[in-house]
Amino acid sequence: MRCRALLFFFGIFAFFILRGIVVQDPDFGWHIRAGEYILHYGIPYTDPFSYSMPSYPFVDHEWLTNILLERIFTLWGIVPLLILSSTLAVGSLLLQYVVSEKKWASMSLLISGATLFDFVGIRTQAITWFFLSVLVCVLFQKKLWDKWRFGLPVLFLVWANLHGGFGIGLGVFGVVLAGRAIEERKKIKESLLLLLLCAGATLINPYGLRLWWEFWMQLSDTQLRWSITEWSPAYYFTNVAFWGYWLLSGFLILRYRKRYTWTELFFYGGFILQENPMEYPIQAVAYLHKHLPRQQIFSTYDWGGYLLWKLPEKKDFIDGRMPSWRWQANIPYESNYAFDEYKKVASGQIRFAAFTAKYHITTFLVSKTAIAKPPTIFLGFVINKSPLLRLLFFSPNSLYGVIVQAKHLGWKEVYSDDTAVIYQQQGSL
Repeated sequence: MRCRALLFFFGIFAFFILRGIVVQDPDFGWHIRAGEYILHYGIPYTDPFSYSMPSYPFVDHEWLTNILLERIFTLWGIVPLLILSSTLAVGSLLLQYVVSEKKWASMSLLISGATLFDFVGIRTQAITWFFLSVLVCVLFQKKLWDKWRFGLPVLFLVWANLHGGFGIGLGVFGVVLAGRAIEERKKIKESLLLLLLCAGATLINPYGLRLWWEFWMQLSDTQLRWSITEWSPAYYFTNVAFWGYWLLSGFLILRYRKRYTWTELFFYGGFILQENPMEYPIQAVAYLHKHLPRQQIFSTYDWGGYLLWKLPEKKDFIDGRMPSWRWQANIPYESNYAFDEYKKVASGQIRFAAFTAKYHITTFLVSKTAIAKPPTIFLGFVINKSPLLRLLFFSPNSLYGVIVQAKHLGWKEVYSDDTAVIYQQQGSL
């Protein structure tokens, strides 16, 4: 049985590695760049990478992870990072398998692994998956709780400096304590004190309370749920494995209802409702290296992190760190909310001429898929006149309208390949 289980998890591990080789996380580039910056200049407290919000009080909630990623990548390349990230992802499943005494555990974890498949690779989220799995084991296994509960503040100290998902762990801890107080009517003074110690441990970081401000800002940003794929609720995806997991787990919950506490059922429902091949402009960036524009480059959200990594001479307008950044500073030539401004430019609510003048943008790097002309007619119906058809056929990532405006203003195509196109304002070089 043990050999079969090892083969089972090794198979999942191998698939996770293959996924990471084929698909690279869009945020990988800025993690490497951030690690380089911290090692050379120290912890950043304003944004050093964007020209749209350089004065914004940046909180790098993954500062220690970024250093580790940069060092490992520089010394040994990308393969050790793939192994490490896949080990964390598989380890989060393996821990639950080891401590589980319930039937169907292997089948449930197999489908769980398939559900995670869309999100694996070199992803910092794997840190939170693993730490959350450790926490759940300690909270729900009495032997582990009795032996390791006083080690939880150390876990949260490390977690808070590696990844911003630590707040989810504290939330889980708090709900478990509340559930035990209600269901078992036990005194939980010691556990409550332990919870406070864990919360206090998260404050030992370079940003102090501002780390919690960053966590809350992202957690409460409802626009992320529908603008960024990985933040969308799980039921939003056409992930076959997820729906298989939902059906199997739902059946088992109903079948063995009396074996679960209300606290366990609460977590089941909560996680069901939560979040669920990228091409990069390699040759286009090589072209920009040889023909570096004097002023700013504007590119798509998904390519921001890659540009920070591969074109460090230039800052970007938007990248994966920034979708929740907003304030009312009203600083000249800076944005109060770059992600919202990006969407308004894409949708035509902000004119391209005014936008490029504000930020001194003279170069536009965009994917070919983002500037493809959307269809206008479907089965005889005008798509633009139907909200339903617009939802089906118009991508929120489309920049076709922006290119039309740019061409009208005299911008010229200076480079093109199968992946990317570069447009520049006449006389910008």
